[in-house]
Amino acid sequence: MGEIYQSGKKESKKKVSAALDCQKGCKARYSLAEKPASTPGAASRVDACLKIEIASHPQLLCVVRGTIQQLAAVVGFPEEDCRAITLAVDEALTNVIRHAYGDRHDQKIEIFCSCLPMDSGIEFLVVDRGRPADPARLRGRDLDDVRPGGLGIHLIAQIMDTVHYEPSPECNRLRLIKYLKKPRPVGAESPSGGE
Repeated sequence: MGEIYQSGKKESKKKVSAALDCQKGCKARYSLAEKPASTPGAASRVDACLKIEIASHPQLLCVVRGTIQQLAAVVGFPEEDCRAITLAVDEALTNVIRHAYGDRHDQKIEIFCSCLPMDSGIEFLVVDRGRPADPARLRGRDLDDVRPGGLGIHLIAQIMDTVHYEPSPECNRLRLIKYLKKPRPVGAESPSGGE
């Protein structure tokens, strides 16, 4: 069973347990460690590390999508970016289920979500213990080849700012990072010198 830890003051800690049961005995587990803001004057800021552990069952992806979309909103992403980030993580998980685990629905997938320092964005680490993919062959199909499927890698790369895949005999790690774009002050020039 997953656990949620919240701490505001050193001496006060609440522990709340939660597990999501799905059809056919599938379970999703999550834990959230919320740390007090370390920046002076940033009392309303959330420094959160979230771990989601699910079975490789497609029915559980809706739980992850809802969680990711809400977490991205809390971090400060606009609604359009929240939806895009959710899509990228969903595509990554779908690829793990389909390719790493060969559509087996009883394998473990871990998703670690963390807020980047200085409110600069959000990072996801997807960990599986399935068949590793050859990084040299991780390319989406040609976009001119119009047919269903095969666009997940393109979508992930287009949406996320950093995508890094590390296969190993013990586990595969996919790191996805999205930076929060700060709005420019009115009248400020873009880096290229134009408006």
